[in-house]
Amino acid sequence: MITVQGIVVPSQWDEQGNVLAVGISMANERELLVLNDAPGRKLFRYIRQTVEVCGTLRKNMETGLKDAIKVRNFRLTSEP
Repeated sequence: MITVQGIVVPSQWDEQGNVLAVGISMANERELLVLNDAPGRKLFRYIRQTVEVCGTLRKNMETGLKDAIKVRNFRLTSEP
């Protein structure tokens, strides 16, 4: 388990501009993708807000470019 803090940011869109995936942009300029399962999709409503996310770190097997986090739980924070 890891805990990360950062801003929820869109990371993938469809042709109409709808958000398909989000990530967590952290203070060290690193971005973790959020796995697009039920707990991860709950973060869609918090785009541009700062959150603390607890979950499991996973290697992104599809692209190999970015690590991803499987969200276990999260909370809104006021600190970036």
